[in-house]
Amino acid sequence: MKSWQDRIRRWHDFVFDEWDKTLGPRIYSMRLLEEALELAQAEKIALREIGHIIDQVYRKPPGDPTKEFGGVLVTATGYTNQAGLDMEATFEAEFARIQDPALIERIRFRNYRGDKIGLRPQDRK
Repeated sequence: MKSWQDRIRRWHDFVFDEWDKTLGPRIYSMRLLEEALELAQAEKIALREIGHIIDQVYRKPPGDPTKEFGGVLVTATGYTNQAGLDMEATFEAEFARIQDPALIERIRFRNYRGDKIGLRPQDRK
C-alpha cells in the first residue's frame, strides 16, 4: 500500500498546484465522499437510501479521522472482495487512466474552477 501512496503523492504533486496542496484533509474528505457516492450510484443505491445513511452518521458525535479512514480502507477492501475485484489491479487500471495528458488537463481545469469540491474561483488566493 505504501508504494500506492507514494505514487499518488507524486502524481498529485504533478497535477495540482501549491494552492490545492494547502487545502488539507477536509477537501480530500469531500473528494472521497464524491467518489463513494459515485460508486453508490453505480451500484444503483437510491438517493433516499443515502439520505438515511447521512442522517444516521450525523446523529452520532464525530469520530477520530484516523480510525474513520481505517474503516474506509477496510470497507473498500470488503467491497472489492464482494464485487469480485482485485484491489491492486483496480488501482493499477485507474492509475493508468489518470496518466492521460488530456484527462490531467480536464482535472486541473475542474479543480481550478472548484467544480469537484464546491470552491469558487474567488476562493483561490
